[in-house]
Amino acid sequence: MQKLFKYIFIFIICLFFSITFGQKAAYSYETCIITFPYGTWETILYKKTNKESLVQFILNTQNKYNYNETVIFHGYKNKSLDANNLLMFLFNKAKKYNQDIKYVSLKNSKDNSMIYWCGKNKYTQKQQCEIVRTAKSYEGLVSMHFITYDYRRFNQVYEYWLETINNVKIYYSYFRWDRMMNKATTFEL
Repeated sequence: MQKLFKYIFIFIICLFFSITFGQKAAYSYETCIITFPYGTWETILYKKTNKESLVQFILNTQNKYNYNETVIFHGYKNKSLDANNLLMFLFNKAKKYNQDIKYVSLKNSKDNSMIYWCGKNKYTQKQQCEIVRTAKSYEGLVSMHFITYDYRRFNQVYEYWLETINNVKIYYSYFRWDRMMNKATTFEL
């Protein structure tokens, strides 16, 4: 019997930056390992700034201009915050754009925190639900987000994504001899 869901192992590269006086940013070579619970996911955004790196995925059946589900990873080179402080910062930022949202805490510690919330964007009037996990990494912090713009769909896939986001592993790959240099387009399968 064929399983209901395909499991795809993808290494998501989360880049962190070392900011020093007058020097360029340096990669930290940390990797987030995720097992997507269904479908085939593709990268639609890969971006870095002097403060963070970002990778965003959508299902390959959707397009980057009109999608209902997305997975986002942020890497932050900042050890001054703990995981829970970062999570509350991200929630308060989301609160500015969404009406009447409250979060449910799933995990709360300085090293690893997770919440979910649902609300309605006050500008677009679109529903949005999100599972967010923040974790200390070897060189900073990582935030992991599953976002859907359909409350009914969120209720259908909540358990899958709760387990998926909770099971993301952060792998310190700085000393790997076989590390991939083109992190924007290369994933180990």
